[in-house]
Amino acid sequence: MVTEAAVWEALAEIPDPEIPVISLVDLGVVRDVAIDGERVRVEFTPTFLGCPALEVMRDAMAEKVRELGGDPDVRVISDDSWSSDKITPEGREKLR
Repeated sequence: MVTEAAVWEALAEIPDPEIPVISLVDLGVVRDVAIDGERVRVEFTPTFLGCPALEVMRDAMAEKVRELGGDPDVRVISDDSWSSDKITPEGREKLR
């Protein structure tokens, strides 16, 4: 069975398509992970709504969930804008 911790760990391996030194998790775009049986819901907020890498990020997250044996449901959350405040301390170090 897929666990939330395993999903977060797998998502932390995905580099941001535009700034590959930092992962999507460290960038702060992944908002939530929830497990319901085989279904794995991942919610993320792109750095901006017109982000050209939106589909690339969604596909990469879905693929990681599939690799873990889950059924991905990756959702773009557009009612919460991303800001640099969401970058993790680890991510800030990588950007130096």
